[in-house]
Amino acid sequence: MPEQSQIIRLVHILQYLSIGQKLSTTTLLDKFENKISRRTLQRDFIALSEAGIPIHSEKLQGNENIWYLDTRFKNFIPIPIGINEYLA
Repeated sequence: MPEQSQIIRLVHILQYLSIGQKLSTTTLLDKFENKISRRTLQRDFIALSEAGIPIHSEKLQGNENIWYLDTRFKNFIPIPIGINEYLA
């Protein structure tokens, strides 16, 4: 079950970043309702990077990072649809 949870998180991270915004670690943790740790989020970014997904980060003050996708990659991420659309 933990692997499935990570896969779901990875997809959500890609969906959040595919909008084109740069998101801070704190913002992403808020989107996951603080149900994961900062270290778990770091592991997720390592997994995405190892999978060849071009995720970039920049350091901010206070040991905070902002994350974003390479602009060329965003075109490959499908637009998320709801469960009702899948079932239709």
